Amino acid sequence: MGETHSLVALRRRDAEESVTAIAERLGVGRSTLHRTLVSYDEAAAATDAPRITAPRVVQPDNPR
Repeated sequence: MGETHSLVALRRRDAEESVTAIAERLGVGRSTLHRTLVSYDEAAAATDAPRITAPRVVQPDNPR
């Protein structure tokens, strides 16, 4: 799984979307996605850093 897909998955998980739904949307296996998410969580825990998340993208038709 590439970094872009990983960041998208992290953002979607933060929005409380299920791993199954995220995997289907990204076209990857559920177990592959789960391993990737666990890897990011373990890396963040090992460094006492906050979990890595993707930057928020503001859409032109939905300004914040």
